[in-house]
Amino acid sequence: MRSGFKRHSANVLVALLMLSGCTSLNGAPRPVISVDDSTSLLASYKIDTAIKTFRKANDSDRFDMTPQQYRDMVISVYLNAIDARYLQFRRAVSSEGRGGTALADLAVLGLTTSASVIEKSATELSAIAAGIAGSKGIIDKNLYFNKALPALLAAMDAERTKARTQIVLNMRKDANAYPLETAFGDIAAYEAAGSLDLAVDNVTASASEDRKMEKLRYENAVRACDGEEDVVDNRSRIMKFVGNLTTAGNNTDLDKMAKQMGLAGGTDANVLRTEIRRDLIANYCTNDKLDELITAVGKQSWGASI
Repeated sequence: MRSGFKRHSANVLVALLMLSGCTSLNGAPRPVISVDDSTSLLASYKIDTAIKTFRKANDSDRFDMTPQQYRDMVISVYLNAIDARYLQFRRAVSSEGRGGTALADLAVLGLTTSASVIEKSATELSAIAAGIAGSKGIIDKNLYFNKALPALLAAMDAERTKARTQIVLNMRKDANAYPLETAFGDIAAYEAAGSLDLAVDNVTASASEDRKMEKLRYENAVRACDGEEDVVDNRSRIMKFVGNLTTAGNNTDLDKMAKQMGLAGGTDANVLRTEIRRDLIANYCTNDKLDELITAVGKQSWGASI
């Protein structure tokens, strides 16, 4: 009776191990329109052929489409193919991330638990479990990447959305203002936006900026003006104005404002914003002084006001 139980348990464990090696979890349903279906359409609109057709004098040479209609159709074909390949990439990344580690955990748990109830096989099973745990150490090297993956994918999606938005806005223009040659450049940028390398760069840059801001907040807390006057509203008002200039890339006006405050000025918007913020915290300690700055800035004809 016991030998039959042991054989049955061993068979179950082998089955679990086989499943753990071949099973993966998909993060999305299989697409109805395959990648091959989407990309096969590109053969009819290769870049050189499409541009020549776009430049034809007669609509009849473009399947009775105007240059703008033909351009928009070609753009859509390429965008759909790029999206299909990107979805395929995301599915693959999601499956890899969801597959190995959880199932390896289950295998180890199953073996070590069974080792405590199967008498003579305990030593062998524990040894197998240790082997799996050792190989799982290799999987765990990817643990931080798997945890960071959602942030990386979000950064990729953000870059792709930015690039696609520009294409959509450009498609509102006529064929002369936005020719197909230019559109292909934007299409290439859209495809490049779906890159893990670019996503890593963006996430790193964002984290670095967050670190700078937190460090600055700490410095501001340490260096804050003595006194009890509430100057938060006026400072926030000024920094909102400075932030808008920074976002707009208005380095000229930021430089003027910095110099008006007695700072050195410069050409880097982020550096100017940081210097202005530090000076506000360290030296503008009363609402009267902040009001003077707001009034002085308001007198400038910068096309924007606080």
